[in-house]
Amino acid sequence: MRAGMVAAIAAAQQESEGYPKGSTVLCAQCFTPLFTLTRTITPGEKANRTASAYRPVTVHDIRRLRRDVPGVAAALKLWTSADEIAHEARLEAPASGSPAVCPCCQKSFVQVFAPGADEVIDQAYTWRLVTIPPLAGPLPVRSSEVQFG
Repeated sequence: MRAGMVAAIAAAQQESEGYPKGSTVLCAQCFTPLFTLTRTITPGEKANRTASAYRPVTVHDIRRLRRDVPGVAAALKLWTSADEIAHEARLEAPASGSPAVCPCCQKSFVQVFAPGADEVIDQAYTWRLVTIPPLAGPLPVRSSEVQFG
């Protein structure tokens, strides 16, 4: 591995914890809750190794988020109890290599970026998740980089 890459990984690990266990993953397009992370995803972790970290949200999770997070409540304002149950039923845990498609809006639930010439990334692309950290009070939606590919 290039020396610059090693230095960038070390700096990223000090600057960011990645996505902590218990975070809720939202669709980057429609902000619908999709998954809860069962383990931490660290910065620089390859996307194909993260599939095991995702657990589809449950109706209980959706209701808790609607109650506690104003942005989620606004995004799901028109949802009925039947809509929540149907959403839970259509969610599947992603498999390695499967497309990152939101079942609600049919768009990618991740944000994909091509690195700029000034970035020291040894991958063709990076992806970011829109998440709500565990035990979120006010809406601290965050995004951090994870390598794709």
